[in-house]
Amino acid sequence: MNLLKKIIINTFLILLSLIFIFTIIEYFLSLFVTKQDYSNQRYMLFKSNNQNSVFKNIEGGFVYQPNIEIENTTFFYVNNQWIKEFDYIMPTNNFGLVQTEDLYPEKKSILLLGDSYTEGVGAYPWFENMNKNYTNSQYQFINGGILGTGFESWFNLYNHLLSQNIEISKIVIIFTSDDYRRGSWNMHKNTLECLENYKICRGDENFYGKPSSENEKKFLEKLRNFRENNANQHHKNIIINYIKKTYPELRGLNKTIRRKLDINRSPTIKKSNEVIKYFINKYKDNALFIHIPTKFESLFDNKDLFGKKTFEFIEKNNGNVVDLFGKCNLNKEDFYIYDGHPNAKGYDKISFCISSIIEKKLEIY
Repeated sequence: MNLLKKIIINTFLILLSLIFIFTIIEYFLSLFVTKQDYSNQRYMLFKSNNQNSVFKNIEGGFVYQPNIEIENTTFFYVNNQWIKEFDYIMPTNNFGLVQTEDLYPEKKSILLLGDSYTEGVGAYPWFENMNKNYTNSQYQFINGGILGTGFESWFNLYNHLLSQNIEISKIVIIFTSDDYRRGSWNMHKNTLECLENYKICRGDENFYGKPSSENEKKFLEKLRNFRENNANQHHKNIIINYIKKTYPELRGLNKTIRRKLDINRSPTIKKSNEVIKYFINKYKDNALFIHIPTKFESLFDNKDLFGKKTFEFIEKNNGNVVDLFGKCNLNKEDFYIYDGHPNAKGYDKISFCISSIIEKKLEIY
């Protein structure tokens, strides 16, 4: 009996080790074989025209500071040299959203929700060009795109706008594959302080204040040194987070043996599903979901698992969903070389695609 027990335990440990090893291999292959990911070499610097912090926390999320202009300068450290990938200025309105037009309470609105692709990170916001086409519409259009967010954050922003008496008549959810597994979050106090005064940045913040041009390289070197000195822990955290996202419940090998763990068991994905169902039930035909392919999905013609799962869930619940995968003619020239976001040319294509779909699927006049 003891021998049998030892065999079972050893088999258990061997299988667990194999799952762990294959997960790590899958992670590194996804980075270095399937795609070149320079995200760990990206340094995003912000500067506003009124010296206030760039972001403002709300319940369960964040927006930008209202009625300011923000400069986003993003560098990559590649092959032992600094490369400025993009540098642009974006406006915010009276609600801290990325658009020039202020919002008016109790006016019928069409709300666009999304992440950095909807916000337009990397270029002047594409929303502005699209919005010019609808000056005769009875609705005010709202750009609810905010970098780094997902379905739960969008629901919190939606409720924030409702609490300010914004009347939302129709809703357009523009999602990328990774949004499905993103939870809600606030800007950390350290990040907000770092954005206000770059001199107190340590290097572990998500975003940084922008120094004067003569101090720029010295500041970037300080950030890079911090990352390099903490690289081992950083990569360890990435692997742990990757495993958590890929295998949300690694509880008991017997479950793992019987089936590859279902991503829908993740609390974050459960919340995303709840948000999707809410918008479908609340707005019915006036809720439109649009899937935008990311840079790597477009270049490698391979849709991410989470994008497939999101699309399937929306369809299963009778949602109105359009997949732009393989459409819009997005190609290599439409994205930055190192950053994962579209460039101005790419955003022009996205703007045209989304505008055409909105006009076809929703009554906007």
